[in-house]
Amino acid sequence: MAPEGMLKTIHAMNENAPFFLKDMVEATGNDIMSLRLPIPGGAYLVGDPAAMRVIFTDKTTDKPREMYAAFDNVAGSASVFTRSNTKEWKSARKCLSYAFNSSEVSRMNYICTNQVNSWIHDRLEPSIENNGTFDPSKEMAFITFNTILEAAFEYPKISDEEYENFMYHLEISLREFAGRHNGNPVRKYYGFLLSEFREAKKSCKVLIAFATKILEAYRKNPKKSKNKTIIRMIVENNEYKSDKERLSDIVTMVIAGHETTGFTLGTILMLVAKHPNVAEKLRLELSSMDESKRSSRSGYFYNVVRESKRILPVAALGSIRITGRDFSFKDGSIVIPKGATCFLPILLSHNHVESFKDPENFRPERWEKEDDKMRAALMTFAVGNRDCVGRSLADAEIYSILPRLLIDYKFEVEEEGNLDFFLTLKYVGARLKATRIAPSWRRGIFKKELETD
Repeated sequence: MAPEGMLKTIHAMNENAPFFLKDMVEATGNDIMSLRLPIPGGAYLVGDPAAMRVIFTDKTTDKPREMYAAFDNVAGSASVFTRSNTKEWKSARKCLSYAFNSSEVSRMNYICTNQVNSWIHDRLEPSIENNGTFDPSKEMAFITFNTILEAAFEYPKISDEEYENFMYHLEISLREFAGRHNGNPVRKYYGFLLSEFREAKKSCKVLIAFATKILEAYRKNPKKSKNKTIIRMIVENNEYKSDKERLSDIVTMVIAGHETTGFTLGTILMLVAKHPNVAEKLRLELSSMDESKRSSRSGYFYNVVRESKRILPVAALGSIRITGRDFSFKDGSIVIPKGATCFLPILLSHNHVESFKDPENFRPERWEKEDDKMRAALMTFAVGNRDCVGRSLADAEIYSILPRLLIDYKFEVEEEGNLDFFLTLKYVGARLKATRIAPSWRRGIFKKELETD
């Protein structure tokens, strides 16, 4: 049984859930425990990587529909993110998966490269000229927003004002329906009496209106791509009962597809900037490589990306599952019954002391001696049939954008800001200062030094 009481647990699960759960694991030495939450069937924290994988991959286990239903307000109706494991969900999931197959990755890489070049020209270089700084979380999210619009929805780049307006209303709607709403279940009955609830409802309509523009623009587009883009898969899927369902998946994919990747990019830039030795070693390796090989999943760059995702996973709270059968762990000493609600925090798996030596420290070199326990504990995109469908686009952005920035620019931390968790884990209020790297780096003249090292 968890050491904290019900009221403190309810409050913490809305404010700082992954770190609250991590503190309880460290305080008790137990990585599976019953939580004091008023949830029918019982609530459990599962932080042991092996147990998490068993639950994630169990075909009888699903997302608890009632706990995800609040998100439906944001998207307008149930979406591929919130639906239970039904025929409709399977159809939407299968259809969307075609948009992320291997044949689409090269196209995504090309679009990512163009987007980051545009950002450098329009925003980074002027910042350098003016001796300015930038917020890595916000700026990387800006790049990924426009990337997913073009790569996934065949929609043109939007203005800064339109982007800021979307993000403003996204924040308001999520704070209400993914935050206060879940923390207070009866709020859905009396929320209309509260001004912030009514404002959030209006913000949801703005998000859906933007998704409607995307859908209508695609239908009117005389030069539709022949690629299996997300928007094409959504429009051509006849399993959708109405455009309302299509719009809910468009809203969901725009939100989930840009923020998680954007914040991951911002976090990696922060970690590299905080560790100059890592930045220098990265620059040496990337400068010596052929451009076509920089996106390969190997070498020091690959290890830096994995270590960044490990120590500060953007989806730190992971996911929630309702068990479809009894589970027995720790040689039978712990039984989680059928119908229980399990919280599966990725932060705990990624900081599991039996899987990672010295887990609190940022050490990309640890992956040079990767073993089965480390590999099994790394669950950035979750696992099982409800893992992240867009992981190939996320990786395409990471492995296209970062080399372009890290080869040509040096980043220094001007303001560290704070680590903040609300749905995602990211740096808030951080500021980086960029300076241009001498052209000699780009010519790869340090290749010999890298080989010697």
